[in-house]
Amino acid sequence: MLRSITIALFTVTGAAIAAPLHNSAEQVDTGPTISDNPIRPWMRQKGLLTDEQEALYLTGADTSRYTSAIAWAPLVAWNWVTKGTLNVGNVPAYSGDMIIDHRSTLIIGSHKTVKNWWANVPGSEPCGKKMCETFGFYTFPCSTPPTVTFTFGGHQFPISPEDFSLGPTDDGGTKCFGAIIGSENVPEDAWVIGEKFMKSTYTVFDRSNSRVGFAVPV
Repeated sequence: MLRSITIALFTVTGAAIAAPLHNSAEQVDTGPTISDNPIRPWMRQKGLLTDEQEALYLTGADTSRYTSAIAWAPLVAWNWVTKGTLNVGNVPAYSGDMIIDHRSTLIIGSHKTVKNWWANVPGSEPCGKKMCETFGFYTFPCSTPPTVTFTFGGHQFPISPEDFSLGPTDDGGTKCFGAIIGSENVPEDAWVIGEKFMKSTYTVFDRSNSRVGFAVPV
């Protein structure tokens, strides 16, 4: 599957990547991120992570890859931090700082705020230590995935059920792993928003204007 990410302009389509307009490609950080160690190896072992193709755009947003106007959200910190809301149905279950990080696979918040978010999902529960070790995963009924949307710049962007679910916890297929997890390695007042969201959007990282934009992908 081809994803598209645009970064500053830097494009992410659900996701291709375009590097900052005002700078060179070598300034794009490709180092390890919060999801790489130890979560990513564990996910691969469980069969919850697959490799996907990613395209790089170096000159700006590719208008052939999105269909809506870009909704811009101003940065509140240099490392791609903006304000947003993560909804369950019509409930704004988390609002605050969000770090938009195309290198992270999942959506990651503090244990407390993630627990509060999952409390709005019927039938959800923390994944037991025996199955999930200590990584802060939650499960939900596979047959009734929650309606999950982000709000940025006054516009809502959904996550598809296929992207929100990491797959069933066992062969029975009654419970599925969710893409939102708790971690002690993130600030209490900020979430890391990774590829599981970006796969459903076209994302533009505009460093020159201190903003990040989102649009509906083709």
